[in-house]
Amino acid sequence: MKKIVITALLVSTAFLYSTNTVYADEVKPATAKEAESKEAYELNSMDSILEACESYAKCQTDVAFCAVDVENARNPYDVEWDYGEKWQQYVDACDWSLVFDVKYYKKTFPMLAIQYNNDDELLFEHFRTVGVHEGRQGCKSFNVDAYRKNCSKEVYDALKNDIEGFYLYYMLNYDKEKKCNTVTANSGKKVLKQVKIQLTALQRFEFDGVNEWRKKVGVEEVKTSGEFNAFANCRAYLQRMGKYGMNNEGHIWARENKDTMIKYMDICFPENKNYALYENTITSKNIRPKSKYYDLYADHKDHYDAMVDATDKYIGISNCYYNKSINTASQYDLFVHEDN
Repeated sequence: MKKIVITALLVSTAFLYSTNTVYADEVKPATAKEAESKEAYELNSMDSILEACESYAKCQTDVAFCAVDVENARNPYDVEWDYGEKWQQYVDACDWSLVFDVKYYKKTFPMLAIQYNNDDELLFEHFRTVGVHEGRQGCKSFNVDAYRKNCSKEVYDALKNDIEGFYLYYMLNYDKEKKCNTVTANSGKKVLKQVKIQLTALQRFEFDGVNEWRKKVGVEEVKTSGEFNAFANCRAYLQRMGKYGMNNEGHIWARENKDTMIKYMDICFPENKNYALYENTITSKNIRPKSKYYDLYADHKDHYDAMVDATDKYIGISNCYYNKSINTASQYDLFVHEDN
């Protein structure tokens, strides 16, 4: 019974001696085609791909970038996942149709699609940034986990655990790599539709902090998932877009939309039919995101009890969503626990 509980390139150079002098203005500049060919060659090098894979988005390293302006942001549904100029070079150079189909992406990650309000352009952007860093499958014909299990030893040894690098190499070398099995593992091993999770700095601090509190009282750590974090972000967005304002009551929407809350839980945990949901929330007049929401929750009995409940299995963590016009922000931690 489901219920809601509201609480380097090496160049060999030969020196030729001549009686003729060549002046700089006589040297022909590279043609656009030659320049494009050189850039493609450099981008295709493993060293360049690995360099791009080493970049981090600012929201992963600084809590200040973990806030979402629901009224004025270009993307009002999520933080900006900007991996810098080097990564953008690859975004611009690659043929993403080889690894992405938005209909498939929505079907495979339905709660993410809901969080992004089913916006095709923004979901495509999500895949090219955070999605590939998580090893998400973006189309039926390309599973990155299958590709890395079946690709040549040379490619695997070069990229190893840089999951996003496998996408880049495959797209840039498609004529050669298309012969590789990119759907199932030749070894017979299971392939994943999402290899790992990318957390923002705020989410990482919150995840670790909550589990520290749970460790103190001797209960098992909670896990998290990409879809459940999408649920939490969606929840915070809905709160800030609602009619509730700054009234110190963050659960009205949940009470008024219990069927929707259950639907979202079904999407996140389709195999688990016996659970309940706790939601911890802080709504404040300070739109700057904090790094220790968990300590604030610990100061309130109901929030604390939900956070350290021994039957909790998963946590979904939102970023900070705010309305600049009224200087009000909300953050949510959602907990799914066994309901016996």
